[in-house]
Formats: sequence, C-alpha cells, structure tokens
Amino acid sequence: MQKMLTRYSAFAALIIMPVLLAQTKMPSYTTPMSGTFLSVQASNQWLASKLVGLAVFGPANEKIGSISDLVIDQSGSVQAAVIGVGGFLGIGAKDVAIALRELTISRTSEGDKVTVRLSRNELELAPTFQVYTGEGVKPLSPAPPKRDM
Repeated sequence: MQKMLTRYSAFAALIIMPVLLAQTKMPSYTTPMSGTFLSVQASNQWLASKLVGLAVFGPANEKIGSISDLVIDQSGSVQAAVIGVGGFLGIGAKDVAIALRELTISRTSEGDKVTVRLSRNELELAPTFQVYTGEGVKPLSPAPPKRDM
C-alpha cells in the first residue's frame, strides 16, 4: 500500500510540475492586457518609477538630460517624457516634453538606456514644458505693451 501511494504521488508530481513551472515563467514580451490585472512585468515593459531619473542620450551617445516626469492621459497611455535639459547640475535647466514615440528605451547589460534622435541643441531650443495648473497656459513671452490710439 505504501509503495503504491508513493508511486501515485510521484506520478502526480510529474504531471503537475510542468503546469507549475509554466505559471512561474517570466514572459519576454506581453500581449495587450485583456483583463483587469497584470500579474508579471515583461521584458518590454518599464516601471515609471525606474524611468524617472534615467539619463537620456542623444545621437552621438552624449548625455543630454534626464527624465524628470511622465505625462499620462486619461486612458492611462504615456504621452510624453519630461526631460530636464541644459543647465549645469540641474541649475538653469528647463523641462521639455518629448513624445514617447521619439524615445528608444532599451535594456542593456549596464541597465536600462534611453536614447533620442534629437541633439542637445534641438532640445534646448524646444519650447519649455508647462505643467497644468488650472489657470490656463502662460504666455511664453511678455505681451507687448498696448499703444494708445
């Protein structure tokens, strides 16, 4: 009786083991989320908390800034990354929002890397990103004085 119970247990373990291993395997890529919950982060997904602070490199592999924030729309899609450019050690830098499709995010042996095809000069010339305050958009330059006619 004991031998038979041991055999059945071993047989059951052999049948169940592949199912258990398949459930714990990390996916390399994901398909679009079909339900309410996402149970595992795949290799083609990034956490916002890990992107904020990452250096952004230009076409010549020079550091041109770092991600300071992400802009997310009502549907939950990330629309843009806010990148601090210019200045020195964060002093005098300005924020520029770049559409996420313009960034390339990749995993390397040194960690995650963000690159953009725009040069440092192009980003410094880009309009400064204005955070929504509920007060409307501020003019980029002072309005010219009104002349009396």
